[in-house]
Amino acid sequence: ANEWVKLSPSGTAPEARFGHCAKWDSTNMGLWVFGGWAHSSGQLNDLHYYDAQANEWVQVSPSGNAPTVRYGHGAEWDDAGGRLWINAGNDGS
Repeated sequence: ANEWVKLSPSGTAPEARFGHCAKWDSTNMGLWVFGGWAHSSGQLNDLHYYDAQANEWVQVSPSGNAPTVRYGHGAEWDDAGGRLWINAGNDGS
């Protein structure tokens, strides 16, 4: 449908931010949100996932070394590999 709908997802949504990346995962029907800048926290490197089928936000903590905090970066979702690729951005250095 071509209309705006206000959602009320469960879980904890990411804090308000700018300079982040948000990429749609069409295989799992969800939205990945990484990094950015929040007025209350500064630069971020957190990862959140919105599961559209469950209408739920989840903060994700993958294994391995997370990218450094950053904003203004690029990202692409790889449906075939199930990966979020992060590129460049400002990490404060």
